[in-house]
Amino acid sequence: MSVNFESFSWEAFATLATGFAAVSAASVVAWRQIAISRAQTLIQSHLADIESLKLRAALFEKRWEVYEATARFLAAMTVKARFPEDGAITHDFQLAMDKSQFLFREAVHGRLVKLWGQACDFGLAVDEVSAVGAEARPDRPRFIRQKSDLMIEFAGLMANLGQVFGDELRLGG
Repeated sequence: MSVNFESFSWEAFATLATGFAAVSAASVVAWRQIAISRAQTLIQSHLADIESLKLRAALFEKRWEVYEATARFLAAMTVKARFPEDGAITHDFQLAMDKSQFLFREAVHGRLVKLWGQACDFGLAVDEVSAVGAEARPDRPRFIRQKSDLMIEFAGLMANLGQVFGDELRLGG
């Protein structure tokens, strides 16, 4: 069967042309919708990345507070060779030590708990060495040695404090 184009009417042509135009327009709209959908997906992906970066920044700030409180506590002990006299420094460190269990891996929290115990021993050793009549006590050399050993430990810890906290304080990773 063949099509006889000579008997083609204008009404038939208009119907075909209108149908073709409608299909073409629908195709253009569909392609535009696909492009819009892809753009929306890309925007959503970028928004998710931004939210992730905001969360990382907030977490970093909280972790940095713990690091700073620890550094101030260590510095207060090593500068004056005694337990910190400023109660705010000690209080801030105790709060930071508590927060560390939620913000860092267990090893960091464990090291801060160990530091607290060492600081308490250090305070006791300092008090025993400088107490009235301490010169005559037979255990004074032990406390002097303990104080000295802990000062060396604190100085080493202060020099490598970044390693104690590890990669959790690195912004690039």
